[in-house]
Amino acid sequence: MKTKFFIQFILILSIISSANSQIALNGYLESELSTQIMADEGINLGHYKMRFDMEADALENVRIFFNAENQSYFGQTFFDLSKFYPGTLDSLNRAMLTMMPYFMRDSLSIMNMYGIYNTKKIELTLGRQPLAFGTGYAWNPVDVFNHKDFLDPSSELRGVDAVRLRWQILNRLSLDGVYRLGSIPDNSDAFLEMKWGIGSLDISVLASNNLIHSLRYQAVSSSLFDPSMFEFPVLDSSIFNNLFPIFYYPKINFQLVERKQYGLTFSTELMGMGIHGEYGHNTELNRIDDTKRTYQQWLLGLDYTFNNGLYFMYEWMKNENGLSSIDDLDIQRYLQYMSGEHLSLFRNYSFINLSYGLKIPVVLNTFAIFNHDDISFTITPSAQWTLNDYLVFNGFVGFNGGDAKSEFGLFKAYSRFQITGYF
Repeated sequence: MKTKFFIQFILILSIISSANSQIALNGYLESELSTQIMADEGINLGHYKMRFDMEADALENVRIFFNAENQSYFGQTFFDLSKFYPGTLDSLNRAMLTMMPYFMRDSLSIMNMYGIYNTKKIELTLGRQPLAFGTGYAWNPVDVFNHKDFLDPSSELRGVDAVRLRWQILNRLSLDGVYRLGSIPDNSDAFLEMKWGIGSLDISVLASNNLIHSLRYQAVSSSLFDPSMFEFPVLDSSIFNNLFPIFYYPKINFQLVERKQYGLTFSTELMGMGIHGEYGHNTELNRIDDTKRTYQQWLLGLDYTFNNGLYFMYEWMKNENGLSSIDDLDIQRYLQYMSGEHLSLFRNYSFINLSYGLKIPVVLNTFAIFNHDDISFTITPSAQWTLNDYLVFNGFVGFNGGDAKSEFGLFKAYSRFQITGYF
């Protein structure tokens, strides 16, 4: 039903755009099949996706953008999280994770819907809009609005409902502010960035205050018999416990955590080599129990294009908020990471990317990610073939290494094949 409505909606807008040259319509159809191989089983899953983009000139200085996606899944769409948990689980916690399955459901989403008002010095953006801050590719410690998948850093992210005001003070000096309204003003997010450039060096200083709905997990015990329900003493409660045994169930709630961050980003070029970095100093205050903690995050990267066209990138990331050992992992931390609450699961990572374009329209690429804390890694060679302006084929096969209970060693191999047709 959602797909039918989505197609009808596109046809209506296409008719409107054909009669109005100020409206531009485009998009793509995508089909993807993925395979993941674990120690004792394999998983096949895939999706069909239709993406629709519209741009329109509303007034002289106003432009409107709209992006929507309809996505349908096939293959394995139900996942037992206990099978994807790195580390060791006892029988109770394994049962708790099994009781919290993850489903991939068909969806129809408005990814972006916003308007931009432009003058010579001022740019005002209102609505659900793409926001991206920081200079890193695989990770962005200073980006408080998005949770990037470092296995696919270039994947499209849902926009953020916010107001953004950018003031171009001088040619290479600007001030950028973002405000995301919460249910009440005290629950809103604010972000401010000042950016300037000197020669080949671009620097930004940032400050933000955002509210995190921090996940809390607990295995709760219960029984059909509770002696406290009776006003008179129970002679032997063990008899009733044998008749009505204790059972457990997972309980999930959320606590409000206020995070303040002060950060710095830079990018420059030295002897043909690009150098970039990010730094974030974070202070988190739990509004429920008033506990406070601080941690820092760093990213340093470099990239270089050789004379033969080979492109190389390296990034190192340290997250003090991550785990230093797989033994420190528990279900609460795992669920927090899976929900996008943390930048990374562990502390120390490296990312390497090699890319080379052939004379024919094929780009060969290989990236590798190393977890230095649990000594695991993934290496993924890929190829992209652009048949013409409208049809692109993508595919990769990844190989993982490390202990069977490590972050990447949990999966032995994986693959993905994708066909995208643009219109």
